[in-house]
Amino acid sequence: MSDAALDQLYQAPPAEFTAVRTQLAAAATKRGDTAAARQIIAARKPTLAASIVNRFVHNTPDVRGRLSDLGDQLRAAHSAMDGARLRKLSTQQRRFVDDLSQEALHAAGRTDPHGRIVDGESTRAPRGGCELLRDEIGATDERHASGDS
Repeated sequence: MSDAALDQLYQAPPAEFTAVRTQLAAAATKRGDTAAARQIIAARKPTLAASIVNRFVHNTPDVRGRLSDLGDQLRAAHSAMDGARLRKLSTQQRRFVDDLSQEALHAAGRTDPHGRIVDGESTRAPRGGCELLRDEIGATDERHASGDS
């Protein structure tokens, strides 16, 4: 399967994933590429959180490089057993992931991920980006389960 087909498939909004997968498989079959068609049909629908991250990273090209650079720096500090540098980079990593999580949620149209309604009361404790993403996905999944989506 080509990278372009994978990109197209995993950029589809979750509600359109199955239809896009079917269209891509049909196109592969039509051009005689049965191996690609089988791979496309076997591609699993990502969770909502994975879908948000996939689309954000695809649409924000510098993110991969920034994450890779930070990873290289963390590995170098670990190899050098540089505790002070590791602490500094670990703090930087947490902030970076929190910021990216918030940006990804915003880009996905999750406009108020800072709290949710539980039993009629708003819960708005300051949270990190990863926790916000988990909370938003949980709230979205609860809305889908109850038919409130």
